[in-house]
This record gives sequence, structure tokens and C-alpha cells, in this order.
Amino acid sequence: IKLDLQLDTLNAKALNLITDTLSVSGHVVADLPSTNPDDLVGNININNLSLTQGTQTYKADSISLVASGDANNKSIVINADALHAELIGQYKLTEIAQALQQTINQYYNLPGYKQKDFTAENWQFNATIQPQGLVLQLMPSLKGSDSVVVQAHLNTAQNDLGLTAKSERILFSGNQ
Repeated sequence: IKLDLQLDTLNAKALNLITDTLSVSGHVVADLPSTNPDDLVGNININNLSLTQGTQTYKADSISLVASGDANNKSIVINADALHAELIGQYKLTEIAQALQQTINQYYNLPGYKQKDFTAENWQFNATIQPQGLVLQLMPSLKGSDSVVVQAHLNTAQNDLGLTAKSERILFSGNQ
């Protein structure tokens, strides 16, 4: 799929897609030779994104997604004004939730969990979230906080799941 879309205004309510008001505008450029989510390859760039729901408007200057990989190793990198995130390793996007649930369910009984087969996963996720731009638009009470660094990994063959989140200072609604 190759796409160069200048979206002036998409009114989802007027199109009877949703019952609440939601308008979207922005410029989307995409080059995705493969759109299979389990073998995603290509890039998507979104510029001047504006979402309006009711009286709230959310804006992002630019968001980019780059997906690459081969049979042994894959990566997805997302960059935006307030976020840098990367998922690297062996995974199928459509099976990550099932793999996480199965690993967690071994230690905590998850309500409604049903075991399903999935391909072994071994990946790392790293993200840095900065309290600016869209993040502050969504959570203005974070003003004055430092960046948050999140690291996670999953190796289903070894039932190894880890999650770490670090920040020097987080202020939320005046609480530190």
C-alpha cells in the first residue's frame, strides 16, 4: 500500500460511523509493502494530526512508524514529539496479548483467560515518554514531570516477563 492522504476533515459522526462527535485532520504518507500485522514492513508518517472529540481537540506535530525485519528478528519504531518506542525481537503482533496473558496467568489467575496456541515470543520493548505535546494534552496534570523510561521483555520459552518504569520525578495533580 502506498498512500499520500491530505485529510482536511473527517467527521465520523456525520458518516454514521460513531454516535459521538469525532473529527480528524492531518497528512498521512504510508509505504507498506506488507500489511500483514505479523510481518509488518514499511513506514507511516503522520503530520499535523488533529483529533476533535466533543469540545476537546488533541494535536500532534508528527508521528512516524517504521517496521522492518526478517524471519529471525523484527522491529517497530515509533517516534513522536512526546514518545520514542521500539519493539525488537521475535514476535507476532496478533499473538503478543495471548503470550502475555499466558505468562501472567501462571502466577495470577486472570478472569476469563482461555489458553490458545501461539508462536514462541522473545522480544524487548523500550520507550521514553516525555511530558510534552500530546501527552500533556491528554494528561495536563503531569506538568512539571520528568521523562518516563519504560523497559519490558518477554521470553515465552523461559516464562520470563519483566517490566521496569523509571522517572526522576513524576508530578500528577500536584502530588509527587
